[in-house]
Amino acid sequence: MKRPKAPITSIHINAWPPHIRAAWESAARKGDLLDPGGPASQWRPATLKYVSRGIEVWLGFLAERNSIDQDQDITHRCTQEMVAKYAKRLFQTCAPVTVRQTILALERAIFVLAPDYDRRFIRTLLRRIPNKPTRWKPIVDIDDLWRLGLRLMDEASSNLQAPVSKTANKYRDGLIIALLSCRPMRSRNLIGLEIGRTLLQTKVGWRIELPAEEVKTHQSLRFRVPDALATHIETYISDYRPFLLRNTNHGTRGGPFWGSYLGRAATAQSVAFAICGRTKAALGVDVNLHHFRECAATTTAFAAPDHVRILPAVLGHSNYKTTQKYYIASQTNKAADLYQSVISELGKGG
Repeated sequence: MKRPKAPITSIHINAWPPHIRAAWESAARKGDLLDPGGPASQWRPATLKYVSRGIEVWLGFLAERNSIDQDQDITHRCTQEMVAKYAKRLFQTCAPVTVRQTILALERAIFVLAPDYDRRFIRTLLRRIPNKPTRWKPIVDIDDLWRLGLRLMDEASSNLQAPVSKTANKYRDGLIIALLSCRPMRSRNLIGLEIGRTLLQTKVGWRIELPAEEVKTHQSLRFRVPDALATHIETYISDYRPFLLRNTNHGTRGGPFWGSYLGRAATAQSVAFAICGRTKAALGVDVNLHHFRECAATTTAFAAPDHVRILPAVLGHSNYKTTQKYYIASQTNKAADLYQSVISELGKGG
């Protein structure tokens, strides 16, 4: 099958079939002392968002195939054959790990919306999909990514003849690349940035403040945005964000920070697709959103090994053990490169 030019277009909750939306809202309903709430009432906000996103992508896939029915429930069309086709479609634009997580989100949704439905075929499929990266990706110097982000924004803003519809995405992608280069946060937190809530303008500049319930380690994170990006953020908000969020009611000073060419809030999948394309075209490596963290860790280990202990704070890790594997990997790669240079020199001498 021909490779699609874009990932699946997800279906926002406002456009879900009524039965599915009502069932989801009931499942996520909070309880009290006398009411236990819905089956998903104890889930963390991040988990609710993750599973909700899984429903959005599944419905988007069904819409692509004209198989969506406004009277359906979550199990409609959820057959072994259809889920297998869903997996194949995801593999066309996503890494195996992402495919697995997306299908797992669907399985979790069925678990709370239709608990009696037989999900064994989905779990069997999940066991066949790798749960970790299947290939080693080259490490890109974080400084190269920083310069790429700045260059993309400069090219977009200096092209005065082009309409904003042609330059907005380029400027947004440049800002994302530059921001991740200096503040390599997790993709969930990046995409979830909201002006006035997690992205704040203070008297001394811009700050990012992530509440504990939205952080993987359950610890709140607070850090300044470099002053070098302050003007770029202001330019994005005033010149490009209104166009990228044109189909929403969000003003310039509230709501989701990242918009999309569709005129609504950007999704993790569409942003990842765009950033991989930008980095592949410019640097020869498709750097996904998570790979920025690996590049930051390894670049620091190479360039400033005496400061490698700062990495847990930079990456938001709860301890050094998680970070250490990147440092060790970088030393292994460095040793391999040195060994290769020695072999090459011996070959020349022979």
